[in-house]
Amino acid sequence: MCDRRGDRISVDYLYSRDESESIFATALVKLFHPVSVYGEHERNIKDGKSVETVIGFMYEPQCWSLNVSYTDDRAMDTQEYFVEVSLYGLGKIGL
Repeated sequence: MCDRRGDRISVDYLYSRDESESIFATALVKLFHPVSVYGEHERNIKDGKSVETVIGFMYEPQCWSLNVSYTDDRAMDTQEYFVEVSLYGLGKIGL
């Protein structure tokens, strides 16, 4: 679901035979131009445990963007920080 401002929310059901049954939710909120925040969360409903959580923000002026996020992947037992700079028309670089 998306509104006129560009805010989005979605909830999906994911099923993998004999492995997992999950609910996956995402949301993006445009705080003010050009700043947005977003989040994603996946929860395995078979065992009641969280699988992965992502939170981040994006800064998107006219010709470039900055995306910063944190991921807590409980299935792989890892935590990651991610920084990506995009120069529109030229490409992306991420750390």
